[in-house]
Amino acid sequence: MPTAGTELDAVLAKDYPKPIRELYQGVVRKSHPCDRHRQLLRLGEASLTYLAALGFADYRRARVHDPVPEVEKAASNVGRATTGDYLRLFRISQRALGQEQIFGIRRYEIDAKLEYAQRLVEAVKAVEHAQRIGAQDVQRAVDEGLRQPVKTVRWLGFWNHFVEYRNRVIHADDKAWPVDAGGYYEVMTPLLEAALVEALRTEYIAHVLLEYPIAELLSVGRARDGWVLRLDGEYRGAPLITEVSTAMPPEAWQSELRAKYILAPANGSWAVYSRFYDLRAGETPDARRTGATTPSETTTQAPAPVAKTQGAKPAVFAEPAVGATAATVPETAPPPARDGGVDLGLAKTSEEPPQAPATKAPEAMPARCTAPRGCDAPRLSVSISSPSGRLRQSSPSHPYWSSRNRAPSLRCFSSEGF
Repeated sequence: MPTAGTELDAVLAKDYPKPIRELYQGVVRKSHPCDRHRQLLRLGEASLTYLAALGFADYRRARVHDPVPEVEKAASNVGRATTGDYLRLFRISQRALGQEQIFGIRRYEIDAKLEYAQRLVEAVKAVEHAQRIGAQDVQRAVDEGLRQPVKTVRWLGFWNHFVEYRNRVIHADDKAWPVDAGGYYEVMTPLLEAALVEALRTEYIAHVLLEYPIAELLSVGRARDGWVLRLDGEYRGAPLITEVSTAMPPEAWQSELRAKYILAPANGSWAVYSRFYDLRAGETPDARRTGATTPSETTTQAPAPVAKTQGAKPAVFAEPAVGATAATVPETAPPPARDGGVDLGLAKTSEEPPQAPATKAPEAMPARCTAPRGCDAPRLSVSISSPSGRLRQSSPSHPYWSSRNRAPSLRCFSSEGF
């Protein structure tokens, strides 16, 4: 781990998940303190969003049949989420599981003490005090503040401080935060960088981010001893093409083609741990309600008969025969059974000759088998459709810092500009 804010952390730059390492590489490439500070805020936002996505995936895996309304509501609003909303989603997802650890890992301490984060908090308090008394020398104020004792800052608490500091800088005009004061970025940028790198490189978070890669499901097929899921992702910055074998047919949530999944180590290989939703890219999780069934659990049924009320028009789709009146139409005439929009003509008027009892509407055809032609294996329903029936398509990938999420430009002037 670096001992100063400007030193390169090689693991963070090369091995961490792509959304985090690319932004950190951008930090390293910025030479002006103001540009570097702005990139650090982006890095913190993307890191918090990624952690929230992991926490939600962990929750959804454990509570898929027993969802928590508070968590589901927060996840459904990710398209308009702020940095604080992502922090809240992370916290309530873990609270719903009754634990602070992502994936239930207890090998390392999650809420570790952070030395550099403590220094950042001290500096922010010193700048806040200088602002209240009208002082303009940021360097002097921070130097004095770093000599004052403060409470210990731990990993979970650091993200609260980060969100508060980020909001002060981004909304500097509204909050009268002195980003225009001479030497502000020269003082605060190294402190912010050291704190962020420290928070991302604790033993616990490093294990989670390095050993649980994300991969996209390419195909699901039969094998001699079961089923094979083929996935494409990356592990520690290198391409990862792997096949996951299962003896039993995969569940619906495990077989969404082109969807992303979290992989977990399993006896020298990989296992599909849970579905992953790219919150930063605007991928909204499917809604879950208590007692609700998934699309794979629903069945196709013929429409139930609709009883006709007194004096109302018969509940049939075809018009009555010529000369027929409301009195000649049976009061309990059922609607014609339909299959794919075709009238099967099961509803008849009283003037027509008696017909043989109507046969039961044909049952829905089973899903197409994905095994080789001619196999007699059990049918596998590969869920690639949304609850609305339309084809699900993965959200197009785009940078985590998109135009709709970009914060207002900070007021600084450098050779690189804005």
